[in-house]
Amino acid sequence: MRVPRVLLCGVALAMVLGCGTADEVGELPPPERFDWGGGQPIRFSPAPPDWRREKTTSGGLRGLRFVKTGSVGEGITMAEAYRYGDHDRCAEIDELLARCSEITQRDLAAKIRKSRIDVWNPVNDLEEYLGGHVNDAMDRAEAAARGGDGSGVCRELETAREQASRIIFELDDVPDEDLVVFRTGRLVPARSFTLVGTSRTEVAGRPAARRDYTFDSRHHFIGRELFVMHNNRLFVAHFHGLEENLPLFEGMIDSIVFPPGECEH
Repeated sequence: MRVPRVLLCGVALAMVLGCGTADEVGELPPPERFDWGGGQPIRFSPAPPDWRREKTTSGGLRGLRFVKTGSVGEGITMAEAYRYGDHDRCAEIDELLARCSEITQRDLAAKIRKSRIDVWNPVNDLEEYLGGHVNDAMDRAEAAARGGDGSGVCRELETAREQASRIIFELDDVPDEDLVVFRTGRLVPARSFTLVGTSRTEVAGRPAARRDYTFDSRHHFIGRELFVMHNNRLFVAHFHGLEENLPLFEGMIDSIVFPPGECEH
């Protein structure tokens, strides 16, 4: 039996999944490339001009927030959770390798302090294990520099770089508390918040976590949060607004592409 589209839309609305598609929003602006300091760029179609752009650096995120002009408080956030990218030391080691045969012991020691892997607070067991090997190799590079062995410095930094490139973060390494953007608290009463559900999906061909909610405060807001790990960076997309604008957000998500980063894992 053919189910009427009106009925399907009613069910979808009740589930906060939305009935619209990106095509119903109209054409989005051309894709743009963004790099928020983590070394892994992202390309996507931004929100239209009537959504004001703002930089965001709150809640452990670096990126952009699009605020709908003249709206009731609607916003879209596209950002990187920089805690994970900050663990990646490949770019720093590459900089040392580029000067390995001529760098002084003093300069090397100063830069190694900023290039060591944080094995005391690892993202996963692989980082803890391989990070130890990376740090050991950099210690040997520093010892070679003290002895005037330029080729030894290069050799040990190459070892450190090879070990660092094998450290891979997966979405399953992210704790549940990091898969939340909109939180209840003093300014966000829990009685107005309803968690609709969490699920797994894909973004740009990568596994992604999804969290849907509703929030009632003079208006009925739909919330959707998406989290995707790519090249050891955790990217976050968050929609908080009226249901009619959810397809616009979905179109932005569908446009996401990850160009090559500074270091590929």
